[in-house]
Order: sequence, then C-alpha cells, then structure tokens
Amino acid sequence: MMRSRRFGVAATWLAGSIAFSVAGARAEEGEDAQLRLRPSLEVSTVADDNPTLQEAGADWVGGSWITPRLELSYRSPAIEVGADVGAEIRRTFSGSSMDAELYRVSGFAEAGLLPGLSVRVSSAFVPQPRWLGLPPDASRNLLQTHRSDLAIRFWRELPAARELEVGLVGTYFTSESFAAVVAAPGGGTAVDPNFRADFGQGAAFLELQSPLGRHTSATLLGQVGYRGYGDAARSDHVNTSVLIGLRSRRFRNAQLEIAAGYGLLAFAEHGNEHALLGNASLRVQLSPSWSGFVSLANEFSSNLAGNEVLQATGRAGLDSYFGERTGASVSAFVSRFEDPALNRDKSVYAGAELEVWRALTRHTRLSLAYRYWRNGGDAAVDEFGQNRVMLQLRYRL
Repeated sequence: MMRSRRFGVAATWLAGSIAFSVAGARAEEGEDAQLRLRPSLEVSTVADDNPTLQEAGADWVGGSWITPRLELSYRSPAIEVGADVGAEIRRTFSGSSMDAELYRVSGFAEAGLLPGLSVRVSSAFVPQPRWLGLPPDASRNLLQTHRSDLAIRFWRELPAARELEVGLVGTYFTSESFAAVVAAPGGGTAVDPNFRADFGQGAAFLELQSPLGRHTSATLLGQVGYRGYGDAARSDHVNTSVLIGLRSRRFRNAQLEIAAGYGLLAFAEHGNEHALLGNASLRVQLSPSWSGFVSLANEFSSNLAGNEVLQATGRAGLDSYFGERTGASVSAFVSRFEDPALNRDKSVYAGAELEVWRALTRHTRLSLAYRYWRNGGDAAVDEFGQNRVMLQLRYRL
C-alpha cells in the first residue's frame, strides 16, 4: 500500500506541476490560450447479486459508489497540458470485502517542436483489471497501476493527399503485487502469489493513409516493440504486428472501418506465438434519433503477467434520443479468449447492458443501468453469472 501511495503522490505532483507551471508561463507571455477547470461528482447506488464472482452466486448486496473528479486542461498555440484527478469510494451497506478505494490521477504535456513533429509526456496512476474475462469494473478484479510514457511522433503529408505518421514510444509500468499464473522454469505453469507487473517497454510504429476516392482511404499500420520484466525475465518478449485496413464513409449515414493482418509474440523462454489479427466496425445513423453499431475484433496481446492472450470479441448495440434531454442505449457482447503460450483452458464471456438517462439540468444527469454478465469455459472456476443494477446521479460543471 505504501508503494501505491508513492505512485499516487508522484502522479499527482506530475499532473499538477506540468499543468500549472506551463499554464502560468504561457499566460505571462500573453498568448491566446484557454484554461479550463471541470469539477464533477457522481453518486451511485449499486445492487449486485454476485459481487464476489462465485460459481454458486450469492445474495443481493447493495452499496454506494462516490466519485469526485477534477479535470484541468490548458491549450495554447505551442503546447497543451492536462490533469485528471479523481477517486472512487465503494462501500456496501452491510460492510464487506467488496469495499474499495480506487484512485485515478493522471497528467500530460504535449508540445510541437517543429512542423509535424511533436513530443508528449504522460503519467497515470489508475486501476485496471488484473485478469481478462472477468467484469473489468469488479472490485476484486481491479489493481492500482502506474504508467509513464514518452512519445515522439512525426506527421507529414505526402503527394496525392497521402499521410504518413511515424513514432517512438517508451513506457515504464509498475503495479501492486497480485497472484498471477506465469510460465514455470523448465516448462509448465506456476502461481506466483506476489507477482508485480513491473516492466519497461519500447515500441516504434508507422501508419500510412492513402485516399481511394472521395470518401474512402486505405491504411497500413505496422509496429514492433520489446517489453522487459526485470525480475520475471521469462516473460520478456518482442511484439510485432502489421495491419492493412480500409476506412469509408461512402455509404449514406454509415461509417465503415475494417483491417486485417498478422501478429507475432516472441517470448524469451516459452516460444513464439503467431496469430491472424483483424477488426471491423460499422456504425449507421438509422434516423435522426436512432443509431446502431456492430463490431468484431481478433486481438493479440500480453496481459499484466506477461502471458500471451488471444481474444475474439463481437459487439452490437443501439442508441436513441427521445427529445433533447432523454436517451437510452442497449448493447450485447460475446468474447472468447485463451493463453496459448501457457496451454490454459479457454474461456467465454457474454452479456448485455441497458441504460436510460435524463438530463435534469444543464449540469446534472440521472441514469439507471442494468447489466447481465455470464462466464463459461473449460474450467469450473470460469462458471458464474452476475446481475447488476446502478442508479447514478452525476453533476459536472
């Protein structure tokens, strides 16, 4: 916990110092700049019939989530900075292990060095899921992490309206300790009860976009990176991928994106893994008040423990507005994932979400949401279902 607090202090200091020092300097120079502060507060009442994600389920548990937040941004012709400071205090009415205190503190600064050349520095102390395949907002599945990035990007317009972007990104990542399944020396797997996802990472990327008519363009995206885990060198790996895609607004009221390619993860001790990658999404404006979307993705990445994860996901949904102040959305999803490098069992999760909201005033919104989540797989531990209802009141200045 002391380690997490140090991360929080460091991230808070970075966010505040970057934003306020640069803002003050630019303001003194008399440039045309914009400084914005946006405080907000969310108060939610939550009811959950399986907060511990157990196979047998549990009785309904009620609680409240209180989320204060402050967003700061400053933009001038030469630089843009921002900070986002917030917390989420989760308490059940009866008091239980599902109670949690989560913190989100981040800051960034981005500046143009030369025409087309920019540099961005960012740092974030935020919670994120320990394990894929479980609800990403469940208290027991969230882990405080700290990530710092340095990115250098160069953009240039080429002949025939083509665009080229290249970049380098360096990352340093740390986390609290957690129980993780890792590759064991000599083969097989083992559980490390005090694993820390501490790694350094570097990557280079290239993206080329070329028009294919008035409303359509082709894209080429390639990247190669290396991640080193320090104490867990068996999980060190090279990540390479190439995707060729198409973006189109050729059809009336519709936006289409599709891409396909190849990925390779080359691990230090447990071999190489290959996969075909792809994603596709279609969003359609059905009427002035109704819109819908469908998306498919086959993704290839490494999780916090440094293990390969191959995940295929499908989503579909509808959004509607009933006048200017009331709206609703419904969506469904299904996903299948596995860890091929560790020969683990496959798992599938699926669910649906429904939300209805109304703007009470210019700054206040009330929403009611319901979510059903179902997990299944080859292992018994994967089997569980969950229903959750949330009533939320949000104020944002």
